[in-house]
Amino acid sequence: MRSLLVPLVLAPLMASAFELRTDTQGDVVRWRRAVVFVVDPSLGAVLSEPSALAAVKRAIVELDEATPRLDVSVVEGAVRGPGFLLDEGATNQNEILALADWPYTDGALASTVVTVNARTDEILDTDIVFNAEQHTFRVLPAAVPGPDLDDVQNTVTHELGHALGLMHNAHDARVVMYPRASAGETGKRVLQEDDRDGLSVLYSDAVVTPQVLREQQMGCASAPGTGGWLLAALAFMTLLMGRRSARVLVRVPLQSSVGRGLGLLVGVVGAAAWAQPVAPIGVGVVRAKVAHRAPSSPGLIVTSLELDLEACASASACERVIRVTVPGGRLGDLEQVVEHHPVPALQERLGLATRNGRVVVFRLAEASEAQRFQELLVKSAAPQPSAQPPGRAAQPVGSSK
Repeated sequence: MRSLLVPLVLAPLMASAFELRTDTQGDVVRWRRAVVFVVDPSLGAVLSEPSALAAVKRAIVELDEATPRLDVSVVEGAVRGPGFLLDEGATNQNEILALADWPYTDGALASTVVTVNARTDEILDTDIVFNAEQHTFRVLPAAVPGPDLDDVQNTVTHELGHALGLMHNAHDARVVMYPRASAGETGKRVLQEDDRDGLSVLYSDAVVTPQVLREQQMGCASAPGTGGWLLAALAFMTLLMGRRSARVLVRVPLQSSVGRGLGLLVGVVGAAAWAQPVAPIGVGVVRAKVAHRAPSSPGLIVTSLELDLEACASASACERVIRVTVPGGRLGDLEQVVEHHPVPALQERLGLATRNGRVVVFRLAEASEAQRFQELLVKSAAPQPSAQPPGRAAQPVGSSK
């Protein structure tokens, strides 16, 4: 009977464009038990929005109603920060909180950390963090959105989708899981049909396999992504709380501002991100990687990468081997993904740069992204003309004027 159930469940969804979370083997992962989110009671205070907690609760009701076979609920309680502990007797919980000192990808509205068991394809833990440093959140009137404000419920509904196993749908700007949100937007408080279709596939009796997903998405044309990946490189000497003294593990003479070492999570590089100024370091190839626990936050997994530099912005400015540490990775059966992007693979080519005092790593898997970064590298290495005072022409060498 089960073999007949899959096509019956998926038949109405043939034109859907949703994407589901998978582990590094390509197996779909999902929750196999009730999901309880613990919301920081100080969320409203950190966001300077007294109604924030109520907005989060409304968003969770929306997700719970869309998953009748999965219990999704919320309570208030003390939070410890993102991560998943394996220590005997350790208590793990799914948390929703905000940070006024943002350690993650520049400009991100919020970030989600997901831990899965890659052997059983089960989501074990998820944590959602609001960016209260770089964004002003409010519970906005649906009819009169604020142009420079971000809506709490609009934001957290998207992150809850990630927490339950949905990935981005870049094909339809109307859906909750679209990868971008405009300031003042409130329309993504409510799950659309495509969002619900994805959750229905995840939390039905159907056996979800890569073949089933391919059949389900036959009606959706494949389109290239909006850009490569952006990994914020960091040293987890002091993480999340007390991170100010962290230093970046890159053996390159960089500006002292890089020593802030704040990068943590992963974000997609689209046109807007490329428009922001970056100072390229070079292009490297991953030759070794080792996953381990973050020293100061054992609930987080990080991966140390060793890269051979094959191109450099300046021959005198960087060494041939660069070491960076990126968030996420796999330890045994445990996999952790931050902002839904996997750790770079061995032999993968990466572009390294600095932006806003942080080291960032561009994923160059797509030819267009590789070409764009290469052009940036060449441009930065080209001699720049000397600036002249206004109204004065350059004088020949030896001139007395």
